[in-house]
Amino acid sequence: TALVKFRPKGLLAMAASDVTVVRADLLQRLKQGESCRLVLGPCPPELLADKDLMLKALEFNAYAVEYLAAPLLEEREIWMTATKQNFHALRSCSADLLGDKETALSLIEADAFALRYLSPELRSDREVVLQALKGTGLALEFASAELRAERKVVEKAVQKDGLALEFASLELQKDEGIALEAVKSNTAVIRILPESLSRSMSFLLQAAVAGGSSILRFVAPEFASDKVFVMHVIKSDCTALKHCPKELKEDPSLQLAAVEAGGPQGSAALELAPQALRTDRAFLLRCAKITPQALRLAPEELQKDRSFVMEAVRARGAALQFALFEFRMDHDVVFEAVKQDLGALAFADTSLRHNAKFKEEIAYLQKGIQVSIEVSGE
Repeated sequence: TALVKFRPKGLLAMAASDVTVVRADLLQRLKQGESCRLVLGPCPPELLADKDLMLKALEFNAYAVEYLAAPLLEEREIWMTATKQNFHALRSCSADLLGDKETALSLIEADAFALRYLSPELRSDREVVLQALKGTGLALEFASAELRAERKVVEKAVQKDGLALEFASLELQKDEGIALEAVKSNTAVIRILPESLSRSMSFLLQAAVAGGSSILRFVAPEFASDKVFVMHVIKSDCTALKHCPKELKEDPSLQLAAVEAGGPQGSAALELAPQALRTDRAFLLRCAKITPQALRLAPEELQKDRSFVMEAVRARGAALQFALFEFRMDHDVVFEAVKQDLGALAFADTSLRHNAKFKEEIAYLQKGIQVSIEVSGE
C-alpha cells in the first residue's frame, strides 16, 4: 500500500470519505506487519488522539503506544489492549499506572507476565502475585524475593507449571513436597532439581507415581537404564518402556511387567513392544493370560494358527472377540473360551450359539460352574 500523504492542514482539510480511507489504510498496513514508525510516525495529532482508532491499532502492534497522544497514555483500556498484544509494551507505561493496584490487576488479567513491569510494591503484594500465578506459574520469576520464599505462593506456581520451581528460593527448591508438586504438572522440572533430589532413588520413585513414566526422559542416564528403577516406574505407567534405552525395551521380563501393569484392558504396553517380541509365540501366550488383546496384536500367521488361538482363549476367554470368523464358529475353540469365561459366548458366531446341541452343552457347563461356586461357598 502506498504511503498516505497528509495535507498540511491535517484532517480538518480532508473530506470525511478521505478520513475513512486513511484510517482503514493505517490499520491495514499495521495488520500486514508494517512498522509503527512508518505507519504512525507521519500521522497528524488528530489521528493519534483518536481512541477507537488507536485501540484497533494496538490490537495489531502493541508498540503503537509510543505514538499515542498524551491523554490516551493515562487510560487503562489502552494499556490492557496493548498488554494483550505484547506485555512488553508496558515499558512505556507511566509509573503511576504501574503502581496502581486496580490497574495492575486488570493488566495481569490481560497477560500474567505484566507482573514484570509493576512497581516493586505490587510485586510484593500477595493478592497481585497470586492473580498472576493463575495465568502462569512462570510469573513467579517477577514476584518479590519474599514471596518467592513463601511456601503457599510457590506451591501455587509449581502446580500451574512445575518449571516455576526455578524461581523459588533455594530452600524451597530443595523441598521434597514442593518438588513433587512441580513434577505432577511438568516432569521436565527434574532437569533443574538439586542433586539431593535428582539423584535420590526414593524421591524419583515418588516422582514416577506423581508424574508418570515421562520422568524417564529427564532423569540421569544411569536411572533411565537401571532395570530395577524402570520396573518400579512401569508399575505406575505401563507405557514407561517407550522412554527407555533399546536394551530395556527388548527385555521380555520388563515387557511382561508392562503388560501386567496395563491389566486386562491395557493393550498400550503390548502395542509398544518391539517386533521381535510381538511375533514371539511363547511371549504372546504369556501376555494372553493377562489381556485378551494379545490375540488381536498377534501377527497374522499366529491369528490363523488354530492351536495358538486355542491356547489364547484358554488363557482368556474374552480373546475370542479378536479371533478370526472361522474360529468364532469353531465348536471346540468357542467351548474352551466359554469354559474360561461364560461371557465369551457373546463373541461366538450366531449359528453356533443357536445350535441345539451346543446350547445343551453350554447349559450343562453353566450348571457345573454354578455347582462349583456353591460348593466353594460352603
